Amino acid sequence: MGLPKGRTNNLNGRPKDAYRAKFLRVLESSNALERLQRIIKQTQNEDVFLKALQIVLERGLGKVPQEVMGEGGGPISVQVVAYK
Repeated sequence: MGLPKGRTNNLNGRPKDAYRAKFLRVLESSNALERLQRIIKQTQNEDVFLKALQIVLERGLGKVPQEVMGEGGGPISVQVVAYK
């Protein structure tokens, strides 16, 4: 029969390490990590170096959380409008 709608047996959700493990498998299988490492080591262009480094870090560690603020650093206001 299964679980009622909205219920799950996986209360903690998918483990965060599963995403990292999948990313590493993709990198290893496509040689992308080696190519990025070669770019980082060999490039003379600082912009290319920083972009390659950013890609490796964001994919491996995740992007840095960014805070979202409203005007003047205050809370964001949301107005819900109903259309008929």
